[in-house]
Formats: sequence, C-alpha cells, structure tokens
Amino acid sequence: MKLLRALKLRRFALLFFGQTVSRVGDHLYQLALAWWVLEKTGSALDMGTVMICSFMPMLIFLVVGGVAVDRLPRVGIMVVSDVARGLLVLMVAALALANRLTVLEVYVASVLFGLVDAFFTPAYTAVLPDLVPEEQLNSANALTSLSMQLGRIAGPPLAALLIHFGGTGWAFGLNAVSFGVSALFLLPLLGKTGRRAMPEETVGGLAEQGAERSMAAAGAGDGEEVVLVSEAPPVAGRFAILAEARAGIGYVLSRPWLWVTILTCTAANVLLGGPYSVTLPFLIQKTRGADVGTLALVYAMFPIGYALAAVTSGQMERLPRRGLTIFVCMAMGGLALGLFGLPVPLVVLCAAAIVNGYALEIAGLAWTHVMQEKVPSDMLGRVSSIDSLGSYAILPVGYALAGWATDALSPAWVFLIGGFSTAVLAVAGLMSRSIRRLK
Repeated sequence: MKLLRALKLRRFALLFFGQTVSRVGDHLYQLALAWWVLEKTGSALDMGTVMICSFMPMLIFLVVGGVAVDRLPRVGIMVVSDVARGLLVLMVAALALANRLTVLEVYVASVLFGLVDAFFTPAYTAVLPDLVPEEQLNSANALTSLSMQLGRIAGPPLAALLIHFGGTGWAFGLNAVSFGVSALFLLPLLGKTGRRAMPEETVGGLAEQGAERSMAAAGAGDGEEVVLVSEAPPVAGRFAILAEARAGIGYVLSRPWLWVTILTCTAANVLLGGPYSVTLPFLIQKTRGADVGTLALVYAMFPIGYALAAVTSGQMERLPRRGLTIFVCMAMGGLALGLFGLPVPLVVLCAAAIVNGYALEIAGLAWTHVMQEKVPSDMLGRVSSIDSLGSYAILPVGYALAGWATDALSPAWVFLIGGFSTAVLAVAGLMSRSIRRLK
C-alpha cells in the first residue's frame, strides 16, 4: 500500500511507533482527566478552566517554541519535552493514587503541560520534512494522522477500563509510561536528521528580498540520500528571538492563503473545540443519562473517521484542489457536529462523529502538506507555531463560553450553535480567491 511507503525509512518508523504509544497515553489521560473533574466538581466551568490552563501557556510560548525549533536540534527538543511531560504526569498519578489530588494541582499541572507542548508541537511538525523525502511526505503525514487516531481509538476505552477497575490514578500513571516509551524511540534519531532544501521558487523569492542564504550538505544516515540544508544565518543580539519571531509573522502576513486559513480555523476551533472538549461529557451524562462507557464509545468514533481519512489520503501523492478541499471539509465537519444537538439515536451520533473526523482530517492533512511543501525548512518551525498560535489563540475563550453555555443553556444548544456556525464560516472563507486557487 502506498500509505505505508514512509515506514520503509527506519528513522520515520522509529518516530511513528514511539508517537503511537505516546498518543494512546495522551487520549487515555484526556478522558481520565475529564472524568476526574466531572466526579470531583460536577462543574462544566471547572472543565473549561482545566482546558484554559492547558492552552494559555502553550499559546503564550508557541512563537518562542517555533524560534527554538528553527535554531536547535528538533529531535532533542522532542526528547526533552517527552521526559518533562512524563515526570509531570507521574506526579499527578501519585497524588491521585494517594487520594490527595486537588483541582488547584490539576490547574498547575495543566499549565506546565501546556508550556512544554509549546515546544514539542512545532518541533514535530517541522521534523517530518527533515526525516522523509518530498515524494513520501504525504505518506508520512497520513501515517502520522493514523497514529493519532489509533491513540484516540485505543486510549478512551483503555481509560474507561482502568477507571472502572483501579481509578483515574492508574490511567494517569500509564500515560507517564507512554512518554518514557516515546523518548526511548526518539533517542536513536538524535543527530541523524538534516534539513530539506527549499523549493526553487522560494529561494528565488527570498533572493529578491535580499535574504542571504547558505547551502550545505548534511548526512541523512541509515543509508539514505543526503539532504541539502537551507538555513538563514541566526540573528544575533539581545532581541534575536523577537527579530526571528517577527520575520515569521511577516512571512505569514505576506501570503493570503496562510493568514486567511489561519483566521478561519481560529473561529472554527472555538466553535468546535468547546463543545467537543467541554460539553460532550455533560451531553452524555446529563442529557442522555449514560455512563463513562458510552462517553468512551462516542469519543472513539471520531478517530475512526480520522483513520479512514488518513488511509484515503495516504494513497495519493497529494490531495487535489487543496484550498477547496480544506474549506468544504471544514463545513462538513461543522454540520456533522451540529447533529449532536438534535434528539437523534446514539447510532446517529456515532455516524456523525465518524463523518466529522473524516472531514476535519482530510482538511488537516491537506493543510499540513501545503505548509510543508511551500514553506522553507528554516522558516517552518516559526510558521507552524504561528499557525498553531493563530488557530488556537482564542480557543480558551471557546472553552470558557462552552462551559458557561452548558450550564446556562443546555449541552444540546452548545452543539447546535457551534456546529452550524462553523459551516457558515467555512463557506465564507471560500470567497477568498487565494483559497480557491490553492492547488
């Protein structure tokens, strides 16, 4: 299968298997944490506050993380991040097992977790083009998505089992172990990655702007081809980080296809992220009168759609008409999530979750590949961090609004408003010619 061709590269295979284990732990932890907050406080506002504590430090430090990713060894940043997060979750697990974990400590742990994520997230996005050649990049992206979805499918049911038989502390502990496994798989990659060359049209454009670049060769290792490195000389001085961050922001603002998509995703993530992350447990427990097993089942349906999208995308070298694909799929994802606000049978909710996952993942894969293909390697860390910052900048506001609306209105209304408003925004985004012409 063309989907699996990137696994022939030993370096990518190590990254893939380590991250798959880690992502199982991530989604196990998310459900366990949501259920812990639900049992201890019963407040949707507290649930939203936990999400805000995770995202605020990540948003604040994402651009700094992007600069670090363009300056420092990317694999090294990922190893340090995995070790730090593993130790942090281990402490949370110990407190939970001792029945001493409090909401305040969950807030603090979430803040620290978000801080570390600000460095890991852009590092992972930027390291993929360093590990695989261009013709296998779509396969690597699809496999990365499949890895995420395997985690989303396996994590919630595993968390439900651990919570039922041992409590949330054991679920937290297993997540800590998963970070250790991920770090061990990354260790052989230290010092083994080069930077890909910039596309010719990008080199020409930078030359016209008077940018000075140097080309050097770096060994790819593992018997693979040598990759050319294209790096801008680091900015010196006390304001170096600010200068490099400003250069990344300028790059994004000079390209409408970047900033239009980022702004649209900012609004869409608020409208979809709040209902999914904050309101869904309350919709399942209070509106439908179901238990954690049903919540785990519904959570597991979304990644099935994502996994199907990864398999579909992985069969192609690149998705066609990517601008149109991104925004049409965003609209489909919004409509599917809006169905959660209607009094439909559980089987319909499961089908809607699969459609939502499929549509949003096709959009996400198309977007990731466009950035990796069009953005130069020595700028990709900053651009990906700005993309994450822009896309999630006001997501904490969405969490807070979803928590308030869930308590003040009803879980159903939160899904209806969020889902159908997203569809309208996505259609509006297609009015941009730069999006329609993005192929």
